[in-house]
Amino acid sequence: MEKSCIHIALLPNICVKFKMNDEPHDNDLQFEIGRKNFVRAAQIAALLGLTADKIRDLQLEAIWRMAAINRNAPGVKHLAQEYGFKKEYLKKYLDDRANREINNGNIKALSTCFDITTGKYFDFKEWLEFYTGKWKD
Repeated sequence: MEKSCIHIALLPNICVKFKMNDEPHDNDLQFEIGRKNFVRAAQIAALLGLTADKIRDLQLEAIWRMAAINRNAPGVKHLAQEYGFKKEYLKKYLDDRANREINNGNIKALSTCFDITTGKYFDFKEWLEFYTGKWKD
């Protein structure tokens, strides 16, 4: 039976394992970015040894999409904890990013949506305020 080596990428609170024959390449990173799969892109970036800033940018993009596009509060909280972001930093980042998107005319993701958990309609900033108010660091 053939033994397989495992590569492990360690970042704060993250451990990603790949078999040696599944070695990621830069085109894998570009593929995942093209698919807008930024969670996976951040993992690949870590394995490729990219800079902490590049990895952080991909992680923040993953959180932004989880928050603004998917409106998935548990997912946002989980990713924030996994990536080691504090609630106040994340709240400020998401609020600033929302303002940039509004200034660029990208308001679709920020418009009012129905929240199944509360039974209410929230625009993005209301949603962010509501859910970050419930999070504990």
